[in-house]
Parts: sequence; C-alpha cells; structure tokens
Amino acid sequence: MLQKILCSNQYIHTTSEPWVMLHPLYALREQGYSAEYNQQWAYKALQIFLDEVPDGEDTYYEGLRLMFAHIYKAALNESEGKFFLDKTPRYYEIIPELHKVFPAAKFVVLVRSPLAVFSSRINLLPDRKGGKELKGLSLYNRDLLYGPEKLMKGVEVLGDNCIVLKYEDFVLHPDFELKKICDYIGIKYSSSMLEYNKDDSLPMQFGDPVNVYKNVRPNAEYRGKWVESLGDPQLWRLFSEYIDILGNKLVNDMGYSSLEIRNVIDRSRHGRFKLLFTNSLSNCLRLARQ
Repeated sequence: MLQKILCSNQYIHTTSEPWVMLHPLYALREQGYSAEYNQQWAYKALQIFLDEVPDGEDTYYEGLRLMFAHIYKAALNESEGKFFLDKTPRYYEIIPELHKVFPAAKFVVLVRSPLAVFSSRINLLPDRKGGKELKGLSLYNRDLLYGPEKLMKGVEVLGDNCIVLKYEDFVLHPDFELKKICDYIGIKYSSSMLEYNKDDSLPMQFGDPVNVYKNVRPNAEYRGKWVESLGDPQLWRLFSEYIDILGNKLVNDMGYSSLEIRNVIDRSRHGRFKLLFTNSLSNCLRLARQ
C-alpha cells in the first residue's frame, strides 16, 4: 500500500520487489545462502581477492555503489522519476551493508503490530479441508522469528538516516504521516497520492497481491483484525506462542505494548481440551529460534 502511494508521485519510480542487493552483499558472508558453484569456496576466494585489493571491502562496497547506482538510474530513465524506490522486505537481513553501499539513501522503515503481520501471513496460506495449510508458514520462518529483531537493530544502525513509520498511525492519519515521509524524502506532498489504486501502473507480484487492490485509500479497519482469529483454538495457540517468542522488550521496542497484546490474547483463552488437538508454532515453522 505505502509503495503504491509513494510511486504515485511523479518523482518516484519503483517495481514490485527488486531483491537485487541481496546477492552481491551475501557474497561477503560465509553462511546464509547456497549455490551450485559452492558458496563457501566462493566466500574464501573473495576474501583472498579482497586482501590483495587496496582498501579491500571498502573498494567492494564502492564498486557496488557504482554498479547499482547505474542500474537504478537505468530504471529511472524509463520514467520521470528522480528517486528509485527499492522495496524489498528481506532487506532487513542486510541493513548495515545497505547503509555502507548507499550512505546518502533515504530509508523508510515500516513496522506493524507483530500479530497483525503474523495473521497476514496466515491469511496468505492456501485453505485445505476447511483450514489453513499451516506448514506453509515455514516459508516465512526467518521473516517471523528474526525479521522484527533485525529490523529494530537496523534502525539503530541507520540512526538519522531513516524514518520509522507505524502502519497503524499511517492508516489512522494518512495525510499527516504521508506529509512527514514526503518532507523526509524531499518531494512535494499531494493528497491525491493517497488514492493509490487509480490505475494498474504497479502490478504487485510479491507480498499480498490481493488485499492491496481491495481499497482505494488507506483503510483503518485492518488495524486490529487479527483479534478476530483468536476464536480459533489453533490460531490462538500460534499467536500466544509467537508473542512469547518475540519477548516483551522487542515488542515494546517496536512501539507496541506487549502487556496489552498479552491481555487481549488471555481474554480469549481456550480450554485445555480444545488446545490439546492443536499444533505448536515450532512444528508449523519447523525452526527453533536460537
């Protein structure tokens, strides 16, 4: 939604999700990806090479800056834009490295209530036998278990180089919040930007390709919609375990009250018998948080 709103400004151009910065920056990591050519050998070879290059990794980062500045500029040449918006959710994995490559970039960090995000992921899963195929959550295990913490650490790294926006604040006061973002980026605000589905100029192929088209303006009705799922014993258990895994400090650091969320969950607690036939979050995600 926010991506479509921002790109309605004539000076901002974007595509659904580029993902282009992940590959070259992961080359500097010994783990975290796999490749047919053997990523561990590639990592060692790159380190040996950079040891022989003046300024080593700094030169590598400078090379990436030149390369991707050229690529982003080429994308802009197809539009009237002055800014290219690279919205790739899994950039939470590489925020410090992104900041090194583009120290003058404008970073917009969007946060949302963790259980609203969790509920959104569940809603994207296919239905099977009257319920969701919960094992599909394993596709999002890093997003759910590690993403929030990495995002908050990234905000610390970025400091004044980012603006943090809460989804709930934006849908409640879209004009006020969008003005702040426009001022930060350095573009002129127009209330017409909030009518983000005037045309299909930006087809969404990642994220939620359905709900983003259901509204023409920010809709505050989605803020606490996750609460409706607490009537399902299986979803209640997943939500309860998920908020415990994240921990009070992280939830509070994100700008939400862990106590209020826990109280909402506890008020809908199901009996032991109903919960006996539910799956644990660890079984659904197939990954224990370390």
